[in-house]
Amino acid sequence: MDILQQNQFKALLIGDSCIDKYHYGICDRISPEAPVPVFQHQYTIENEGMVLNVANNLRSFGFDVDVWTNEEKIFKERFVDARTKQHLLRSDFGENEKVKSLDLSKIDDIQNELYDCIIISDYDKGYIS
Repeated sequence: MDILQQNQFKALLIGDSCIDKYHYGICDRISPEAPVPVFQHQYTIENEGMVLNVANNLRSFGFDVDVWTNEEKIFKERFVDARTKQHLLRSDFGENEKVKSLDLSKIDDIQNELYDCIIISDYDKGYIS
């Protein structure tokens, strides 16, 4: 008995990307300098974000994924109270610099027959103009 093997689903993702950092710590006192909590860092978790997160999600379903994204590093850092999971602060780095836009001539080079779908994931950071 022959069993037909299903072809792997192939996607092209185009969009902005970043690194998401989550700094967890304890806030158990207020600063004497200003009425703000003092954050005592315990650990950090780092994940690929934006279009890279979409790519990782698709890969977890067994998809074959190609990604076109910005080369510039963008970081989104969140500070979270480890006990309450309260998000205290987010600090962004790298998106004030000019993100080089996708070269639109590359769009003409897409071999559509290679992909089952093309996903555009625009987070308005400049890669997609």
